[in-house]
Amino acid sequence: MTARMLLKVVQPWKRELAVALAAAVGAAVCSVALAGTAAWLIATAAGRVPILTLMVAIVVVRACGIGRGVLRYLERLAGHDAVLRMFGAVRRRAVTGLAARVRSGRVRPGDADALAMITTDVEDLQDAVLRGLLPFTATVVVTIAAVTTALLIQPSAGVLLAAVLLIAVLVLPALTAAATARRERLAVRLRGERDRQIGEILAGAEDLVVTGAWVGASCELALAERAERRVRVQQARDGGRILALAILATGLAATVAAGWGTVAVGAGRLDPVLLAVLVLLPLALTDLVATAGECGSAIGRTAAAAGRVLELLDESDLESDYQRPREGVRCGSGGAPVIRLHRVSARWPGTDRDALSEVDLELRAGRRVAVVGPSGSGKSTLVAVLLGLLPIRSGSITVDGRQLLSDSRALLGLMSWVPAEPHLFDSTIGRNVGLARPNATAVEVDNACAAAGLADWIARLPAGIDTRVGPLALAVSGGERQRIALARALLADRPVLLADEPAAHLDEQTAASVTAAVLAPDPQRCTLLVTHHLDDLQLVDAVLQLPEPQ
Repeated sequence: MTARMLLKVVQPWKRELAVALAAAVGAAVCSVALAGTAAWLIATAAGRVPILTLMVAIVVVRACGIGRGVLRYLERLAGHDAVLRMFGAVRRRAVTGLAARVRSGRVRPGDADALAMITTDVEDLQDAVLRGLLPFTATVVVTIAAVTTALLIQPSAGVLLAAVLLIAVLVLPALTAAATARRERLAVRLRGERDRQIGEILAGAEDLVVTGAWVGASCELALAERAERRVRVQQARDGGRILALAILATGLAATVAAGWGTVAVGAGRLDPVLLAVLVLLPLALTDLVATAGECGSAIGRTAAAAGRVLELLDESDLESDYQRPREGVRCGSGGAPVIRLHRVSARWPGTDRDALSEVDLELRAGRRVAVVGPSGSGKSTLVAVLLGLLPIRSGSITVDGRQLLSDSRALLGLMSWVPAEPHLFDSTIGRNVGLARPNATAVEVDNACAAAGLADWIARLPAGIDTRVGPLALAVSGGERQRIALARALLADRPVLLADEPAAHLDEQTAASVTAAVLAPDPQRCTLLVTHHLDDLQLVDAVLQLPEPQ
């Protein structure tokens, strides 16, 4: 991950991170100053000087000992607070960017690797700031101060220390980051493959058990897990080797400084007391040098993850524009617009033929339109176009005579949707319905439920509208789930209601009841029903027949 990529993420939070950085630098300065001052104090005390000569140094040692712990605590407190809030916002934007990929068909809902992008990848990027950027910056600042001190004490020793620290603090961490990044790209690919396998196994668990393929799938998953583990072990070994080299470098610097310093003392060019400071200074930097190596490893680990997260952040800007109201498009029941599709064709990404070909359609308030056709004729593709989930390839779409050019996403604000398999969150009936309009009143939610045919059922429930639907809506029947989805769509109060085979998986009586609720006449709303049931055609005003797929 490049510094530019990381700075792009932390830029909005630079003030909060500056507080954590100041505390980190202060704690590191206290740590090095504690060792240096203690060395001077011990060497000076060996000469049996008056106690008053040592008082200032004694106070400095105590202050540095206390300050190191206090500042370290403040750094952790301020750093974690800033980073956790920062990456909460980053995760929200990443989810928005992921939604843009789902809309464009590049990611399918339920993709395990997509889930990893907004969980594991964001957490890896978080580590780059907490365990990479902050401590590394503090290490560089304190290293510069230490080299300056050594130059003032003994210029030749200072030059040596500068050369050693250049290698230990800059070169070795850079090598660590590069090596870790190479292995991390492979690890991320293997992790994505493992997560994909987990998602497929969980989704098809029943079929795998029944067909006897469960053992084979589990073995494939174990192989993927072992492959990723091997990469992680090699990463740890590489980091350990470079860390050992960094610590060896500081020890070598202390040894050479002791040799040079001894010669300087013998020649009368260096105070013997300062020799102790010069020797212990590189050793006092050992923890910081080790931290620099760990920082390089942390930054390298996040390289692949950061690229994926930042791509999502870029797409979140487009998605924000997706949700922004567009000029000339009116939403709501008042003054419902007339929507016309003229010779519209569309195809899904990655395919070489149109799934929808030269369709003409008019949607106006009060009309009920049925879309029929064999499987593969483009019925669901038409719904995707009207929802703005799929751009058109040719033709035109107009709203009250105003053409939408190539951006059909402006239609989203005009549409409410009842899919064949609606998703209900593990919450109450009321909250699932109210999702369409969070500021809706309780009366409006009740009216939407009544219009969807839920009133009698809700009245029989002990908790009423506050009854929970359970995970995956397992606590309600298929018909009740469809009615809740219909109530949600009605509460949205959009000019067009799209129903994509809402009765596809219901028994005949329940299907007829749900379809009748969907097609209930409303002079302020147009309803478009995708259906395979020919009996439904008796309830509509117009029928759009899609041809056999070529």
